[in-house]
Amino acid sequence: MPVDVVGDESQVSVHDLSLEKREPSRNFSLDDISQEKYAELRNVVADSQFREENSLIVATFLVLSNKIRQENVPDFASFIERQLEDYIQSEPENFANSAFLLTQTQVLYPDKLPQFLDKDDYYRKFSEKAKSIAGTMTQPDWSQIYDLVNVTEALSLLYPNKPDAINWREPVKKKMEELMDILQGNLIGSRIASAYRIAFPEDNKWNKYFKQPETWDTLKETLNLYFSFSNKTNASNLALDLYIISADEVRVTKEGLVIKNVEKDENENPPERRKY
Repeated sequence: MPVDVVGDESQVSVHDLSLEKREPSRNFSLDDISQEKYAELRNVVADSQFREENSLIVATFLVLSNKIRQENVPDFASFIERQLEDYIQSEPENFANSAFLLTQTQVLYPDKLPQFLDKDDYYRKFSEKAKSIAGTMTQPDWSQIYDLVNVTEALSLLYPNKPDAINWREPVKKKMEELMDILQGNLIGSRIASAYRIAFPEDNKWNKYFKQPETWDTLKETLNLYFSFSNKTNASNLALDLYIISADEVRVTKEGLVIKNVEKDENENPPERRKY
């Protein structure tokens, strides 16, 4: 999710780097989603009959994929403020929901993020939550994985320059790698891999689970099923994860999370392409 760096603007984020390049023939492309489906997603954002939380999820993917302009997203700031207040009242059950909502806020309304971050000691709470889950989860549990990936993304994106005083990074990194070893490249594994790539750009261990064509066939079939059953929120979440995993370049700058695909020079002799 795109974010502005919160903190000292003179600092260069440790996440500000390019990851490995890939072949122009991609495992997943934004063109795998039809223009008709993009039109359906834009309607979810624009039509007030849809729930605000659904519109926010869909809008986040569309803004990241440059399928809608940030200024064309309706103002959901008052909804976000109410939700965050509700989540604070019901903590710790809603740490992950707060993290998810705050990262969406940074994508869609970066200028308003500081006022929301000031409402609570989110960094301490998120880092303690991430470290606790990493230290106590012994078997894959979707509820705990949901919490782990959301607070980890929030920590990495909202506070990229903040010193890791609580020492959450290493145990979380190890736990995510353990989970990917178990789950491989399945649906939940793709969610973990996306968060892992954002949080730990210095390591590409996630990549080995997504080398088989069958893995991508299954994930794209799932994406199509979501669209077939009009589940636009799950479709948007999965499409965003696949977009991050497939990208040539992922880096965090002061302007936000940059996700790019860089085509090779046509004069180069490309490596043998995998046939699907």
